[in-house]
Amino acid sequence: MTWSRPELVLWPDLADDSGSFGRIEEVRSLLDVPDDLSFMRTEFYDMGFYLAESCTLAFPWLFTINNNARYGNHAGPRELQLAVPRDLLNWERPFREPCVPRGGLADWDRGFFVTQSRAIRVGNEVWLYYGGSSYTHGTPCLYRSEATGRGTTHTGSIGLAPLEAGSFRVGRRPPRRWHTHHNSDSLFRRPPGNQCQDCRGRPHTRRSPGRGGKTDRGLGTFKCLQRG
Repeated sequence: MTWSRPELVLWPDLADDSGSFGRIEEVRSLLDVPDDLSFMRTEFYDMGFYLAESCTLAFPWLFTINNNARYGNHAGPRELQLAVPRDLLNWERPFREPCVPRGGLADWDRGFFVTQSRAIRVGNEVWLYYGGSSYTHGTPCLYRSEATGRGTTHTGSIGLAPLEAGSFRVGRRPPRRWHTHHNSDSLFRRPPGNQCQDCRGRPHTRRSPGRGGKTDRGLGTFKCLQRG
């Protein structure tokens, strides 16, 4: 097998950097270090994917850095956004907003997010498993156990965001209420019977959501990404 030469096709841009302050302010009370403008920037940490009929859906982990962390690494929040290519070369990012809304200050998924490598098709839905935490990247509890909130204040868990399968064509901008009604049953649904399954339909044991959090958040955005 002969591979083609690697080509850079997707990267954070000035629009991402210009939104850094807003994303940092959302988690200001969770940050361990003050902002340093010389370090503040946005990076893509990783991605999850789903191969739809007409395109590929990608879920970039948008990492907003506000400073160097106290014990090494960088500090700041992460969120999941959406990127869409048809040919894996030309990418569109129609909404520079979270596709899985950040939890409130009392929820377990308020700090940073990760995804599985690919979303899976289950019946007429696409399920995206994601990991969330109550702390931000580089927080001291990742490096020290004493007086850092490890095992007490901070927690993390695995959530499930189901969406109805469809054409996934990029259409209208999501309604504003998508940002505010985090617990609306009309936007964020649980799978039937509240039972998680793997790609072969086998029951999957879900981890505890921790301190009073919900394990499921739906990808309400995608309900507004289909034309017709």
